[in-house]
Amino acid sequence: MIYEPYLYDDVFVLRNKFDIKDAKKLKEVENKIVSDRLHTLSKYPIKGKFDF
Repeated sequence: MIYEPYLYDDVFVLRNKFDIKDAKKLKEVENKIVSDRLHTLSKYPIKGKFDF
């Protein structure tokens, strides 16, 4: 087996700060975090001109 430093040793899931090794559960948590952040940004947008 090839060592992949970004994956957990026993499952094919990226290492993450929540230490979640179940891909489905990790996706649910990630979706919740993104949803919460988008909601926050819609209420409190970042000020500035961002037209690169």
